[in-house]
Amino acid sequence: DEEDARIQWANAMRLAVTRPDALNADGSINQMFFKPKKVVFESASKRWTDVERAALYAGLEAHGVGEWSTMKGADKVLADWDTLTLRVKASRMMGTQSLARYPKGWKANKATV
Repeated sequence: DEEDARIQWANAMRLAVTRPDALNADGSINQMFFKPKKVVFESASKRWTDVERAALYAGLEAHGVGEWSTMKGADKVLADWDTLTLRVKASRMMGTQSLARYPKGWKANKATV
């Protein structure tokens, strides 16, 4: 029937353009390929403390959004975190998924955030 023909066509297209380990032999999607290989839980030693949050707020106020390396260099409390983690934490504190709406260097204090 038409449904089977559509599925066969989709499987054939997948076989032509998708990496082999992501597919089953018939061209259907191998769901196990997309499952995480390793699940990492945040340990207590990697959780943000109130001191670190305050330092990130202070860094946003002093240096602005996007100046993650500058913040790390200016505050030894933030030096343990990589720039990606600082950016993600700042976006979460600001209640947004993307900091793109804020121009680089935009400064904010805790009340503004």
